[in-house]
Amino acid sequence: MPATLEPAALTGAELARWLLPLLKEYTDKLNGVCDRLFQIAERDSNPLSMARAVPHLARFLAAQSTLKRLLLGYTSRASALLDHHDFEDDELKLELSGRWEEAEDTIRASDVLMKHLGRQLESAGHGGQLQAMIDHIQLGTGN
Repeated sequence: MPATLEPAALTGAELARWLLPLLKEYTDKLNGVCDRLFQIAERDSNPLSMARAVPHLARFLAAQSTLKRLLLGYTSRASALLDHHDFEDDELKLELSGRWEEAEDTIRASDVLMKHLGRQLESAGHGGQLQAMIDHIQLGTGN
């Protein structure tokens, strides 16, 4: 897509073609972050190991939050497009619908994983420490 075009200036089909790679990219990124979080949580499930994992978890949880927010924006656009655009190209509509569903499923799975990790960290006594580190990262005052 030319850099001068804004998404609002695109036709429905052009917007769908603009959204497709973004939905795939951010779905893949969110899946990657969640896979890494799951690996850390599985490996470090006892309280002492969990304490060592908190900095890594904070970094990945902050990334998860950012990716989820971005992906929600793209899924919202895709949903509106699917609801309000009359697609002449059935293949394009099917592909957009599939990418939208895949992204929505990834977001829901991400939420389930975050709840599980939150309970695991709280039970290990590290919930407050983790939240402080996430806040530190998201405010741009940490690495």
